[in-house]
Amino acid sequence: MQSPHFSSLRGSAALSSFRLTKILDVLKSNAPSVDDDNGINHIYAEFVHFVFSDDTLTASQLSTLQQILTYGPKVTSEAPVVNCF
Repeated sequence: MQSPHFSSLRGSAALSSFRLTKILDVLKSNAPSVDDDNGINHIYAEFVHFVFSDDTLTASQLSTLQQILTYGPKVTSEAPVVNCF
């Protein structure tokens, strides 16, 4: 039996700018240590799609998947950044 192939594709932004601002405001009001100089000053969320297939996807198949998975509000995607405490 052949092992399945795994792919992950970045999706669209999961939340609108309005919703992100509201969540950040709630975080700041509930966590006093969260301020602009030290702590959380920006949040971003996006969907991630996982694909398991019997064979490696061709360029054409990947292109089709990317077209299908282009949806939702047009928000500029961001490069993942991780800051540890």
